[in-house]
Amino acid sequence: MTPERWQQIESIVDEALDLLPEVRPAYVAHVCQGDAELLTEVNKMLASCERAATFLSAPAAPPGDFIAALAEPPPPEQPMDGQRIGPYEIKRELGRGGMGAVYLAERADGVFNQRVAIKIIKKGMDSDDILARFRNERQILASMDHPGIAKLLDGGTTADGRPYFVMEYVKGIPIDEFCDRHRLSISDRLLLFHQVCEAVHYAHQNLIVHRDLKPGNILVTHEGVVKLLDFGVAKMLDPDLHGGSAYGQTQTGVRMMTPDYASPEQVLGQPITTASDIYSLGVILYELLTGHRPYQMQSYVLREIERIIIEEDPVRPSTAVATTRRFETENGQTATIGPQTVTSVRSVNLERLRRSLQGDVDNIVMMAMRKEPHRRYGSAEQLAEDLERHMDGLPIRAHQDTVGYRVQKFVQRNQLLVTATAMIFLALIGGFGMALWQARIASFERDIARQQALRAERTKDFLVNVFEIAEPSESKGREVTAEEILNRGAIRIGDELMGQPSLQAELREVIGTVYQKLGLYTSAEAQLAEALRLNRDLHGETSAEVARSLDALGAVLKDKGDYAAADTALQQALTVLRQRYGSVHERVAAGINNLAILHWDKGDYDRAETLFQESLQMKRQLYGEDHPEVVRSLNNLAVLRQRSGQYEAAEALYREALQIRRARYGDDHLEVALSMNNLGLLYREMERFDEGEQLFTDALRIRRATFGDEHQAVAAAQNNLASLYREQGNYAEAEALQREALGVFEKLFTHAHPNTALLRSNLAAILYEKGDREAAFAAYREALDIFEWKLPEAHPNIATAAIGLGRIALDRGDLEEAERQLRRGLDIRERRLGLGDRRTGEARSLLGESLARQRQDAEAEPLLVQGFETLREARGLDYSNTRDALQRLVAFYDARGRTADAEAYRNLTAE
Repeated sequence: MTPERWQQIESIVDEALDLLPEVRPAYVAHVCQGDAELLTEVNKMLASCERAATFLSAPAAPPGDFIAALAEPPPPEQPMDGQRIGPYEIKRELGRGGMGAVYLAERADGVFNQRVAIKIIKKGMDSDDILARFRNERQILASMDHPGIAKLLDGGTTADGRPYFVMEYVKGIPIDEFCDRHRLSISDRLLLFHQVCEAVHYAHQNLIVHRDLKPGNILVTHEGVVKLLDFGVAKMLDPDLHGGSAYGQTQTGVRMMTPDYASPEQVLGQPITTASDIYSLGVILYELLTGHRPYQMQSYVLREIERIIIEEDPVRPSTAVATTRRFETENGQTATIGPQTVTSVRSVNLERLRRSLQGDVDNIVMMAMRKEPHRRYGSAEQLAEDLERHMDGLPIRAHQDTVGYRVQKFVQRNQLLVTATAMIFLALIGGFGMALWQARIASFERDIARQQALRAERTKDFLVNVFEIAEPSESKGREVTAEEILNRGAIRIGDELMGQPSLQAELREVIGTVYQKLGLYTSAEAQLAEALRLNRDLHGETSAEVARSLDALGAVLKDKGDYAAADTALQQALTVLRQRYGSVHERVAAGINNLAILHWDKGDYDRAETLFQESLQMKRQLYGEDHPEVVRSLNNLAVLRQRSGQYEAAEALYREALQIRRARYGDDHLEVALSMNNLGLLYREMERFDEGEQLFTDALRIRRATFGDEHQAVAAAQNNLASLYREQGNYAEAEALQREALGVFEKLFTHAHPNTALLRSNLAAILYEKGDREAAFAAYREALDIFEWKLPEAHPNIATAAIGLGRIALDRGDLEEAERQLRRGLDIRERRLGLGDRRTGEARSLLGESLARQRQDAEAEPLLVQGFETLREARGLDYSNTRDALQRLVAFYDARGRTADAEAYRNLTAE
């Protein structure tokens, strides 16, 4: 086969391996585009990758390693028992992997007795790349002579031309199994692991990085001697030192690893150094000491592996031993490991085990596993020395992180929490300063000022104590999450502020609100409910404080989806506000607006519109016609009418808001740009593209003049203009503008932020309509991964990406996958947007098609009818998606021979 053919196969397999197993067949079938030979070769290579074992072979070799080998079907492997390889007779197979098989053999030439392990390359796997890799392993082994590394004894070529090498036969078991079987204590495990460090250090001194260290590659003999195996994926740091082969050097984009033990730089495909082996040693030591792996992989999709290893922080070993985890065994069974399991094979009770790990051992393990390579041990020898120093009772090299470093990392990861807390802190300290000023100017205010100063001081002390959890002496070197900070604050409020119920209530409201913003709705509800109780006890049922707590609690209940409870809370808040402030007041108007938003979320548009109208009229009475609050209410009401298909009414409101803002601020103000943007979105939906384009272009000009090119508001405007170009069919300009906006969001929000994912989902829509289905699939898949990770499970953005994937699955003919994704998207849209929303209608029509093509007519027909009718009512027959839904319905009736029904709907196009 040609190099171009290999490259084509490699590209397909590389993409397929990055997908979930259930979607791979459809993807491969589609991308091979009817090329039966290509499909056969790709499927064979995928099957080989999935079967690849890990015993004495590369466990996670890149797809490119198998390409040449699978060009032709490999001949079937015959049993080799009894066959001769050189002077050796094969006794039995020990194991097999993706590249070769390993056999137990005995010397049979009568010179002397000897048992060996022979590794032979598989038939059909003798491509240039595979042979180079095999010779690479043989050369590596030949270059090393250490009691902790299995020795190379011989090598050659079989009668049918396949390379082999003979190595020392190690009769042993994996190190983790050895430790548990012999119930080794922590000290004995550290001593055994010290041997591993010595062997790895020897390899590093010989300029070799193993790159796949794990318990299965570290055997322990009956005598307790460690033997390091499998240099099949090792990298020679200086290939010229070992015969000039550059095969073992790092290749861009190739990730050879076992995920549970892989370093962050391995999963990112970055250059590999000895620091990567140090990281893997840390993971192995963690597992030997605790019985747990530091990370729980829910799946082995590459993006999930990256997210866990790059962003998550394992608990310290002394904490891990007290936890209980469930996991799936190799045979698919679910097992549990907990404190009893762990202590029973370490000959110690839980308390003594935790004490033996706390401090030095925790720090040693965590230093070896640091995310940044330069912050780990400089060598395996340094790691071994720290283990020795710990066992000798001497100070160790591993130390806790500095306060500055941990604070920096905490702030970077928890900007929301830190910002919110800082604002509270500054406000309260500002109150403290104001209190002192008041004390100076009026003696009769002195008592009040002192109370305020004391309150601010108590608040400051409380916040300082809460944040102490991030200080190294408290965290023991562990990264602290925003949730832990909040949990600590929630617990300590009752203890430290027992005599300050008013302050307790305020801080619980603050903590509850931050919980809400983090999506921790149950915790948020608990804090806000307690704040409400305190305020009721302190201030009475009709107080402003109670109304504030009810409003906050109602917002959280709404976000949880508990609409009935949210309605009760917000109605009570509004009742209190009216009792306290009368029928016309700014807080009453705000309460009405909050209740309107709840009914909007519920899909009760009629009730929402009534409330929005009431809030708008009250604001006009309070502020006049041109106040910003009036404009906000106009906008809310306009969006609601747009959602319910009342386009002319929405247009009138948007134009009124735009006119007020222009009169108030001038033509080139950001508030004017905001109104232009809103009206442009309406015109895009109404397919009045020329008017929409002018508004979007003007809004983009104003924002760019104010903020420059790289700002969120500018990118948002570009995104809107790109979506309009897509609707017009101007895909080239749409894609270019969307990619520019996406690049800005990636800089501002990072790659894995929901805002960035939203723009990527919008790019996917452009690519789909452009006809680039595979690029669209990848973009939707990536966006959905981030949405699932970052957003609540019923978020509308999840529905958009899922429906996008479902549509592509329909095109591919993968009807089961299409049904799965479309059902998911429809369920979310029905719950979040309501039954009458045009996007719900679109999802129904698409799901109806997928079911019709599976001959599930009883369910398909009503979905097709409802989908079309919803779109017709919402947008009319001239809307492109309505016409598409009509075409699906007509095709359904034509295919079933129901001519009259088909003609009835077909005739609608003539109306």
